Amino acid sequence: MYNIWGFLLQTISVSVVAGIILLLKKIFEDKLSPKWQYGVWSLLAIRILIPVNVSSYVVPQLALWMEMIKANVEEKLSSAFANVYEPITTTHIIPIITKAPQSITDFLFGLYIVGVIFFLLKYLIAYIRLRVLLNKGCSANRVIELKLSTICDKYHLKPCKMITVKGISSAFICGILRPVLVIPAETDVDEKVLLHELLHYKYCDTIQNVGWCILRSLHWCNPLLHLAVNQIENDMESMCDQRVLELLEGEERREYGHILLSMANQKYARVPGTTSISNGGSNISKRIAAIVRFKKYPQGMALVSICIIATMFWPTIIGTAASYDATDYNQHYGSIEKSMAIARINRCNTVAGAIDMYAKGVYQMNGAYVASASSYSEHERIKAELEEYGCYQPGKYVADIDYLRYIKVYNLDQISETEYKGFIVYHAIISNDEFTPEYNDYVPGIEYGDYSAFIFLPISITYEDGWCVKETGERTFVPEEVYSRQENTFILCGKEYYGKNDIGEINLDVEVYYQIDSGEYNFNNTFPNANAHFRYYRLQKEFTYTHLLEERPLSYVEFHIKEMETNEYFEPTQLNFHSMDHNEKGWFIYESTIDWKGSIRDNSGGGFGSDDVIFTDIPSKYTVNWIIGGVEQEQIILEEVTD
Repeated sequence: MYNIWGFLLQTISVSVVAGIILLLKKIFEDKLSPKWQYGVWSLLAIRILIPVNVSSYVVPQLALWMEMIKANVEEKLSSAFANVYEPITTTHIIPIITKAPQSITDFLFGLYIVGVIFFLLKYLIAYIRLRVLLNKGCSANRVIELKLSTICDKYHLKPCKMITVKGISSAFICGILRPVLVIPAETDVDEKVLLHELLHYKYCDTIQNVGWCILRSLHWCNPLLHLAVNQIENDMESMCDQRVLELLEGEERREYGHILLSMANQKYARVPGTTSISNGGSNISKRIAAIVRFKKYPQGMALVSICIIATMFWPTIIGTAASYDATDYNQHYGSIEKSMAIARINRCNTVAGAIDMYAKGVYQMNGAYVASASSYSEHERIKAELEEYGCYQPGKYVADIDYLRYIKVYNLDQISETEYKGFIVYHAIISNDEFTPEYNDYVPGIEYGDYSAFIFLPISITYEDGWCVKETGERTFVPEEVYSRQENTFILCGKEYYGKNDIGEINLDVEVYYQIDSGEYNFNNTFPNANAHFRYYRLQKEFTYTHLLEERPLSYVEFHIKEMETNEYFEPTQLNFHSMDHNEKGWFIYESTIDWKGSIRDNSGGGFGSDDVIFTDIPSKYTVNWIIGGVEQEQIILEEVTD
């Protein structure tokens, strides 16, 4: 925990679990044995020891509520411990201060830490004072040692070092590493009391007591946790009572109840690292009631207890992930604070999810989508745009899409374990006349109005508490008529290769595109998926060939493209230059003369399921073997063009 908000998120989550357990214990108070009454508190211990954002939340919307409150409060402050545009984090349960406080929330967090230190010192001092007092004690006499030895032999228990101390009212175990059994010097101790304390010693209850005191200190300002820990200590004593009763028989059990009753008026002051049969009048009365019910619990309640704990484990420990829909993200239906809060806590867990979130956010002009897939350093700018314009400003080209056909991811290359680069490509119908004139040179005769086009966004994807997308260059707009001419005019993404010999020259462009498994893109209201995966990829090869000799008649030309590194061929590409005529007698084929300049587009690819498989094996060189008129020509090596 680095600020007061992390503590509040943690302690509220813990309080919910404590409240649920207290309620269930009240319902099943006379139905579950003391062992299970105490055992259910293990869920609370686990919940306290797990930072709240390591798992999902006990209350699914808790993180969102806290994030919105934090943003509203911190926006007016200049806190050193909290940033408005970074989410609340609790990566550990121990509070840490890394710089000097500057705001009221910083000082409140400092006050909380002072309280933690105060309670820990209070418990430590109380324990040290008790140990100093015990150092004045004496070894037990021969009679009491013989009694202790007899009890250990009878019930197969391990003996414990024993001392007598004046001025104490009842026996107790004290110590963590080397516990001692402390008994009053002026009073004869009943063997049943000794049995009770020896069972505490056997099950290391003093260590558990210290653990609960530490957890109480971490949540010292939470009254519900104080109530819960008090109940835990009482349940520990009741559990020890049950263990004693399981060893006693007949009249001995009644006598044990009378012993507890005689301690009802004794003063009770529990010190960390100790256990005592006496724990106050009101608590003892509840323990006596449990003794009366001993072995009267309904049959099968042990199984019921297991089912209760197993059922509670998921919501209290694993938690439930909050789910959000398009309305939650849309500032027009909610608030900018809520949308941005969701963007801070609902980060993208996959590369495909980040691209999906960002691409749809840009297209739909939804700032919350974009923020979910953007670095926290961009959130202030995004929020300012939402406040000024009422929507995210996507920049030129994308805002003018009239109809979206699809979104694909082109040439996604892995730079490192935490960085990728590539292109988001929108294939869309554009209805903005201002783009038409600048492309008249490429598409003679194109008229104003709707036409199909591609929009390329160069991006990088890096990891920052989730995968984040950032545009790394200018967006490129290309009408489909230009791109489909395949004249190598636009090398917008992928790798380009070139090679030549005396016979001819070849240009090869290789592109890989991915489709994301997040629904159909051609619906404007498609909701992005922060955990999406790539579901399909396709490798596209386009090569342009130019023959250097004169035109000549032939029947066909065949190309074989080979990856040099992998030593694998693509499917051979065969071009048939046959002109055909038809009459009553059937088909007639004759050779023709062609212009030795053209392009071939070849697609190959495959699909995959839920794994994010990135195709990164585009080689640095290819070889081309070609056959003209049945005669194999000299091989051409195509090398990557790096300029």
